[in-house]
Amino acid sequence: MPDNQNSFDHPIDLSKFLSMDQDQATQFNFLTQNSEPDRCMLINGIYNQLYPWYNRHSDAGDTLNTYRIAIRDHYGRNYRNLDRKVQLEILRIISKYTPNSKHQFLEVKLTYKHGAPYYQVRNNYQLGNFGILPIHGGINPKRSLPPYFDYFDKYLVATNLFYSDNNESDDRLLTAINSRRDYFQCFDNMTNFVHMNNLDDFFSDNYVSSQNIIKLSEEPSFEAYVQAATEIISSRGNRMWNLLHKFS
Repeated sequence: MPDNQNSFDHPIDLSKFLSMDQDQATQFNFLTQNSEPDRCMLINGIYNQLYPWYNRHSDAGDTLNTYRIAIRDHYGRNYRNLDRKVQLEILRIISKYTPNSKHQFLEVKLTYKHGAPYYQVRNNYQLGNFGILPIHGGINPKRSLPPYFDYFDKYLVATNLFYSDNNESDDRLLTAINSRRDYFQCFDNMTNFVHMNNLDDFFSDNYVSSQNIIKLSEEPSFEAYVQAATEIISSRGNRMWNLLHKFS
């Protein structure tokens, strides 16, 4: 679901983004560009640079690590239904680990149809938190459902199963991935899939194996989840930044 934003900064193009220094670029908040930051004009230009197979008509930008379902997982309720004191504690946690965070980008105040206001948390919309998925096949909607709960490590586990010898399963996410064999087989194997999509930072020691997937879904608290996810986003953002300058 897109985040609502009443106004945006002047959109910038890829050349302007590449002229930023590395910290400024990797900490840049793409929410300033569009209400759907993972599909805005700037990030589409970046996808085209990094992923030569990317086609915006058949592939969709996506935010890889999210907060909302993780909050429900750890706190037992949706963010909007939590006590304001708990919401402020969540914002403190997010801002503690997110470089260059600004309060107006951490949450948004919205209104129910009957007129009552409520707050909604926003995701991290920095460079290292964006990737692409095929549109058709229902992969993205399914990875948000139980038992995956939008945890990216669970998507990687299912993808790894696809590339293994035991990829037949009634697991609905794996079934959705199997329905797009044409897409995933283009990468030949899991290692190539990870390297070509700049997903190495989701693996400990940058070594691609099922045992080395960083288990974000198993973090004991929301704070531990945010810390681990933000470290991945930061490291991956630097990796993507370096590649963008290599290709430009």
